[in-house]
Amino acid sequence: MASQQQQAVGPMSQAGLQQTASMQQQQQQQLSQQQDFDPVHRFKMLIPQLKESLQNLMKIAALNLAHNTSIDNGIKSSDTSVQRFDKSLEEFYALCDQVELCLVEAKNCVNMVKRCIAGGGSNTMTAGVSLHHFPEGKRIRAAWIRAGKLTRERWAGPNKHSQL
Repeated sequence: MASQQQQAVGPMSQAGLQQTASMQQQQQQQLSQQQDFDPVHRFKMLIPQLKESLQNLMKIAALNLAHNTSIDNGIKSSDTSVQRFDKSLEEFYALCDQVELCLVEAKNCVNMVKRCIAGGGSNTMTAGVSLHHFPEGKRIRAAWIRAGKLTRERWAGPNKHSQL
């Protein structure tokens, strides 16, 4: 009887472990996707690539300089092919552009303009008007929501960024 219970529990626990493993994989994929869109994470991922590209650029510049110096001095240089400096520089600049885009996007995320949710109002924090998050208390929050709906018929209600 005990062995039958263990056999019944065994497949159930294996199925449970498989579900747990698949849920963990899904969570990791979702986290990975979120990080792909996060400009700060992308910036952090680009820095090692940028460093490697700069090292490669400097190495190629040094090899090209040595190659050109030997030609200028009339020394027959070996027939080894020298990598093109302009291609390495182009790669480095492309990474710099990506870093700049990430930083601009991160700055834009931080500096998002906060607006008043009241319909017809275009008040922003930058206009010198103080805006306030919706209160946590149920009664006062309900009053704020009613006030918001007076000016905006199809307003679904506040979210964590809503201000009045």
